[in-house]
Amino acid sequence: MAEILPRARDWNDQVDIIRRCAEDMHARHHIGIEGCRVSAGLIRITRVRHLQSLAIDLARLDPDCHLVVLHSAMPRLQRENIERTLKAALTRKGTDPEAGLRRFIADRLPGALHRKGSDIRIIILSSPVIETGNDVDFDWLITDPNSTRSIIQASGRINRHRRLSIESPNIALLGDYLVVRESGALQYPGVETVLDRKCGVASVRINGPRDTLSLIGQAEAFPVDARFGLASACRLSSLEADLRQGFMQESSKDHRHPAFWWSLVASQKHRFRRQDKPHQDAIPLVDGDRLQWGYFPPVRGSTWCRIRMAINPTSLFGGKTLFHDTILDLAAQTDAGIPHGLLRSASLSFPWDGEETAITGMAIDPILGLLPDPDLRPSIDFQAQ
Repeated sequence: MAEILPRARDWNDQVDIIRRCAEDMHARHHIGIEGCRVSAGLIRITRVRHLQSLAIDLARLDPDCHLVVLHSAMPRLQRENIERTLKAALTRKGTDPEAGLRRFIADRLPGALHRKGSDIRIIILSSPVIETGNDVDFDWLITDPNSTRSIIQASGRINRHRRLSIESPNIALLGDYLVVRESGALQYPGVETVLDRKCGVASVRINGPRDTLSLIGQAEAFPVDARFGLASACRLSSLEADLRQGFMQESSKDHRHPAFWWSLVASQKHRFRRQDKPHQDAIPLVDGDRLQWGYFPPVRGSTWCRIRMAINPTSLFGGKTLFHDTILDLAAQTDAGIPHGLLRSASLSFPWDGEETAITGMAIDPILGLLPDPDLRPSIDFQAQ
């Protein structure tokens, strides 16, 4: 069951709305474990930069919650460790569905379950990576509504295994898609994303307001299931259906010419996934207790290059986190018994246009992952709506 949150005046107001909603969600949907009120909630934010900024500000406003940051701009070894641990904690099946969460709290928060009557609020701040290949069960969700499909996917991680009876909303949609407030359009990702002319489909442009209430049209609590994605469900799903129809019609034209699908044009026109910028995999090089990053440029005969990328020894995130393991800590736990050599399993993908100067402005934060700037957190300027 979902509800739409009020629109925010600015970024600080948005953070406070999320904070208050998270507190209300915990109060309504916590479960009891050894006399403590416990909830594991998910806050899903589309863009990593927005998520990092929210993590910093939410930790400042709500120092009592325990935050976990998870997104694609983290070293793979670190991300896999978090996903694997969360899966063990939030696989809530069988006769004792909270056994994994109980062990997780005992391991990560020693003594917390001994304080009877206390509140243990665990919040996972995640990008859309949580929607793919993660069979986990959260108690509640606050999500950035960039599409009906993303809302359905994220909602599928709530009450997923236990199927508890829900009497009040356990899903909340932000009053605005954060990208809309920043850029003025529902794009990258979203239905207004500008399409390449090669695909033969016209880009969609929304006429009228783009706030969540106007696009979804539900002032009261409403269910979220597969029907929410039907063209008739709401204004947003209708626009998405029109776009899908355009792609299907264009594809049907190409099916008349079988040779087309063996041509290079087919791969450009019907691209499986759009990528704004080329990316490069960086691999950490461990030398004792020092960590550097390097890569092989995609040029034949190229040699190993070191990246002049800052590595923050301490995190810009000042809150309570349940994952303190650094890449070096995780590397030492691998079967290879590193700390020396290349850690390919800990590689990190970063946007790169071939210029070294584009890399030197980045930094790797031990909790927040890849930052666009080593000193300043990402800022979000809300446009007036």
